[in-house]
Amino acid sequence: MEPHTLRVIKALGQAIREKCTSLGITKKQLAEKTGLRPKTISRYETGNIGPTLLKVVRLSSALEVLPSALMGRVDEILRL
Repeated sequence: MEPHTLRVIKALGQAIREKCTSLGITKKQLAEKTGLRPKTISRYETGNIGPTLLKVVRLSSALEVLPSALMGRVDEILRL
């Protein structure tokens, strides 16, 4: 995988983690809201895997933000 792609995946995972923390939502609660497994969410947060676009939409809906809010964090990271 290209370094640029890895940075995007890690930035998106960090944005998911930060939003969960700010809302006080656990991985289990987010999993229940999205239909994903807690382990999958953990892998997103650590940047081990990246979510598909559909899953980004499901995650953002559960986190009560627009997908662009999660992706905005990615834009910040890419500018570095």
